[in-house]
Amino acid sequence: MLRGGRVSLGTLRGALMMPLVMTWAFGVMAVFLALSFIPPLFSRCRGPIPRIWAKGIMFMYGIEWELRGVEHRRDLGPKIVLFNHVSTFDVVALAAVWRRDATIVYKKDFHRIPVMGALMQRLGFIPIDRKNLEKARTSLAQAARVVREKGMALLIAPEGTRSGHGRLLPFKKGPFHLALETRAPLIPLVMTGLEEVMPAGAWFAKPGKVVAEYLPPISTEEWKPENMLEHMAEVRALFLERLPDGAQL
Repeated sequence: MLRGGRVSLGTLRGALMMPLVMTWAFGVMAVFLALSFIPPLFSRCRGPIPRIWAKGIMFMYGIEWELRGVEHRRDLGPKIVLFNHVSTFDVVALAAVWRRDATIVYKKDFHRIPVMGALMQRLGFIPIDRKNLEKARTSLAQAARVVREKGMALLIAPEGTRSGHGRLLPFKKGPFHLALETRAPLIPLVMTGLEEVMPAGAWFAKPGKVVAEYLPPISTEEWKPENMLEHMAEVRALFLERLPDGAQL
């Protein structure tokens, strides 16, 4: 960012740190990928390595991290964690809260990224092709089985894609169909500050503060398909209550 004709210190720091951050990020991912060929060790590292990876990136960029509401996510068992999708830095923020019993629905385009795409597949994450409706439905069916049969926590963005401007996009029905099918509780994960540390189109992050807050679980046991739009609106309102002014699209 230019201020008075000069590059801000935050932007300068981000630019200078980017080579080191990339070396750390891809180096740790390469080690983690190699560990995937040692299943017992890979399983034990499934939670801590992503968190170490994320904390290292945040430290180098000078980003302060705060996690709230951990008590709402502490218990094991099936659940669907809904997060607002703001920035490419969301990947780092989600890794910072990662747990061994979690999986995620992610955009298939990540397969194009060397090392990361292969690692996500080895971790058993669920790719989704949003350009192909039939394939997208197959991915969501797989996600439902993972939640229901393996008792895992599924992370998914109800907006369906990154907003690119910091405001909350309308919610898609997919995650709510999953809730109806699995009857797993929904846990909103509201993340703020991401659009400041790494705005849309930025190649690197700058110092700032990111806050991730888990809200209390929402039971879906009594939900009915005919009330889906009401449920979607209620959950979206919880996000808007905690997001900055102007978050409404």
